[in-house]
Amino acid sequence: MLSSVYGVPREHVVDQLVALLRRANVAAFPARKEQVIEALQLCRPSGRVSFGDAMTWASARFTGRAVFTLDERFPGEGIATHRLLDGADPEGDAPASDDAPL
Repeated sequence: MLSSVYGVPREHVVDQLVALLRRANVAAFPARKEQVIEALQLCRPSGRVSFGDAMTWASARFTGRAVFTLDERFPGEGIATHRLLDGADPEGDAPASDDAPL
């Protein structure tokens, strides 16, 4: 939002968030600071990785849980990702049917 609404360069936003995280009186949850900083660095070079995706990535790295996503550009380095097709069943990857029981 800082980048798009207020015109603050993305690199500046990342640098300031990293500086904030490096303060002794700031904690990152549910991941370690190093993982959150690494995730923010994914956002820095371009708009390819959103801040939200970066935080989801950091959380997955910390917890060891997989991420289910529709986004083909979701960062998958160091975590398990499962890419779902629109309408796919996450259990069997079968396309969902409108008349299937709920």
